Amino acid sequence: MLSEQPPVDLSVCAREPIHIPGSIQPHGALLAVRPGDGMIVQASANTGQVFGLEPEELLGRPLADGIGADLAAQVMATAIEGPKPDCRHLSGIARQDAPGWLCAHRKAGRIIVEFEPDRGAPIAVALDPAGLAGLTAEANLFKLCQKAADLVRATTGYDRVMLYRFHPDWTGEVIGEARKPDSVPYRGLRYPASDIPEQARRLYLECQIRVIADVRGAQVPVIPREDPDTGAPLDMGWGQLRTMSPIHVEYLSNMGVGASLTASIEVAGRLWGLIACHHDSRKAAPPPVRDAVRRVADTLGARIEALETEAARVAETEGSKRSLRLIEQIRQQSNIAMALLSGDLGIGHFLRADGSAIIAGDAAATAGSAPDVRRLREIIDAIVRHQGAGVFASAALSADLGLPPAGNGIGAGVLALVLSTDPVVAIACFANELVQEVNWGGDPSKPAVIDPVSHRLSPRKSFELWREVVKGTSRAWRPLDIATMRHLGDHLAAVTTAPVLRQQLADGIRSLLSSARDRQALMREFLDATDEGIVTYLVTERKEGAGHPVVHTVNRRVRNLFELSDDFDGPSSLTDLFVRCGLPLSLLEPGAPDVQECEVWTPSRGRLVLRVTRHNIMGLETEMGRTGATLYALIDITEFREVEEALRAVRDKALEGERARTAFLAGVSHELRTPLNAIIGFAEMLQSEAFGPLGNDRYKGYVSDIAQAGRHLLSLVTDILESARLNSAAAQMTETLVDLRAEVEAALSMLSGQIEAAGLAVTIRGADAIVRADARGLRQAALNLLSNAVKFTPAGGRVDCVIGADPSGEVWLEVTDTGIGIADEDLPKLFQPFQRAGGGQAAKTPGTGLGLSLVKAIAELHGGRVALNSRLGHGTTVRLILPSWRVERAAETVS
Repeated sequence: MLSEQPPVDLSVCAREPIHIPGSIQPHGALLAVRPGDGMIVQASANTGQVFGLEPEELLGRPLADGIGADLAAQVMATAIEGPKPDCRHLSGIARQDAPGWLCAHRKAGRIIVEFEPDRGAPIAVALDPAGLAGLTAEANLFKLCQKAADLVRATTGYDRVMLYRFHPDWTGEVIGEARKPDSVPYRGLRYPASDIPEQARRLYLECQIRVIADVRGAQVPVIPREDPDTGAPLDMGWGQLRTMSPIHVEYLSNMGVGASLTASIEVAGRLWGLIACHHDSRKAAPPPVRDAVRRVADTLGARIEALETEAARVAETEGSKRSLRLIEQIRQQSNIAMALLSGDLGIGHFLRADGSAIIAGDAAATAGSAPDVRRLREIIDAIVRHQGAGVFASAALSADLGLPPAGNGIGAGVLALVLSTDPVVAIACFANELVQEVNWGGDPSKPAVIDPVSHRLSPRKSFELWREVVKGTSRAWRPLDIATMRHLGDHLAAVTTAPVLRQQLADGIRSLLSSARDRQALMREFLDATDEGIVTYLVTERKEGAGHPVVHTVNRRVRNLFELSDDFDGPSSLTDLFVRCGLPLSLLEPGAPDVQECEVWTPSRGRLVLRVTRHNIMGLETEMGRTGATLYALIDITEFREVEEALRAVRDKALEGERARTAFLAGVSHELRTPLNAIIGFAEMLQSEAFGPLGNDRYKGYVSDIAQAGRHLLSLVTDILESARLNSAAAQMTETLVDLRAEVEAALSMLSGQIEAAGLAVTIRGADAIVRADARGLRQAALNLLSNAVKFTPAGGRVDCVIGADPSGEVWLEVTDTGIGIADEDLPKLFQPFQRAGGGQAAKTPGTGLGLSLVKAIAELHGGRVALNSRLGHGTTVRLILPSWRVERAAETVS
């Protein structure tokens, strides 16, 4: 029965009771003791190996019977409520001579006693004093975190140590890393907030250290699971032996981690980040190791808090100074609007903004790269609805305020000071869109998956680099910027009232409107100094009708480029200027992009390619109408385009050579395959002894070798030809509507003889999936996947094919076998041409090493990808994933 796959509900992770797992890790033992009478009420199932008494012998008896009277008395007297247990090293405990560490603490009305044998580990772990001192002296956050990672790895010996910082949205980023040289770097990668859900973060604040000695180790249950007095499970949230969330353990397994140690970094009472230590194999972390990492985490947290405190102090001090300088400038100028908006001294300069703006009731003004007046009013009105008066900062105002994006990237971020809400009086600075590429450790849209059979939530299995282009955001506003704006509001409120300020701002805007046309000569002197071609124009809209663009300034670069006279002041119409210069009038259309390229023919230099960028300089609005000043920047990119054309020609020539090579290989392969097929055919005829016996049994062996060698060589020639075809497949792909299940069945029929000979059970599950793809390529990919599964699965094994779909719309073909599996060290190279797994049965099995590389090439050619999961001795799963945009009709998810 087929059913749709349920959506991934991450709230399941958030509700997981990770503090009451009901079991511990096997490298230690646990006792839960009633504080009043010292009786043991719960015990781990392995106490016989540690304390010499089985749980049934300990339950209901005094703690002294398990660990000795003297030690029990000390535990009962010293165990305190808290996540840092009293921990001591013992040469041995009652009934057992094994040395180890005994740790005890109180939680939820129980004394929890944990014992960990030391297994020859050192009693103390020495931290490098110079390294620890270096943390307290480092002033750069990123260097600080890198030094901490280096120090922890040198002290503990873990294969990888990462410094993981939380962002405000609880996504995490690796900003420091020390690792084995041959391991894949994680520094700079981001991870979704769901990787560490809310209740796990809360527990990190309560209990600083968390250890997993063996990710694949067995769990030891606590007996009985519920407290006999309360009926509740034992709260082990502060314990060091508790088992971890099954989802987290699977997450680490998917990453290839064998053991881990994690320490929380607390800054000013909040969870700032983590020190995450990973090891490829099992690794214990006894209390001395944990204490050493805790010291580094505490030192790091204290240093980060000191850096943040100092940065906040500097921001407040400098913000106050800057706002006072602005107030002084306002006092010295008669026009308050000009004082706030003027380029080198205005608020935008102090805040490094791309544009700035003022609203004073019906009057408004913008300067630099700021939204137009209509958009400005929408933004300020939204801020007033959002929070009223005060300072508002956002690096993604469309998302934060629920406004549609501007589309041109102008004003993606805002820092606004709302001084009055009725009527609105506000000062705002804007930052333009900063398109960013965020590197994620896996697809952030798929933090977890649903197992297609059990419907159990599982963490994602892919941690490959996933690049996401983030748009609609600007650079973040600095604490200094926010402090400057806040202090400006305080100082303005101290020197004037809101009605007076509104009137002064409105009068200043009207003054700017009347003088906007009187600055042409001065502006031209400035613009003549730049190498870019600059044209500025004004549009004035009166209340009674629409305005027309009038040229304001044409700089020397434009005059030289189009051979305009030196005393050229420009025609009154911007359209006339564009026609005279041969610039396309499409640049002037209202909906035209702000950045365009065009081809022009100039009198002296002939054909040129120009990049034309439009910038809003200033916008003014009063009760009389609007005036806007706009600038066109013309940049000569002819040389870049000529180089691009030359490179394109070289590429085309290379493609032509590639096509010739492919044709040559096709011809050679044809010439090779014809005699090879004949050799194989004659060898098979001799094997069957169709014309009589061969006469000597050794001839039969020789003929079998000839046939086997011929088939291997034919397979090699076919794979090489297919690999060559895929290298130029962008031109050769023939896309049609393809039934994915039909292609899988066709591939299986081609392998029916091998399947029958090997005695394998093969199944296909999943509905039909119709995709737009290259049928030959998909069949080849299915054939390669199934051929590998059949080849490497011993007689009597199983091969399962599943066709399914994700909630995102992606369709996948998954082939799972119960074969010999692949060693972890061989996994990274298997998708490379001519690369095969290492020793053992894999090395003895014939093959070219091209199969998986061809599958990967076919998947990527279709915009998809391939995922592989294998365990030596337990089989392999390979999934070919096609993107949703290729799906015409999706398969139902298999239940």
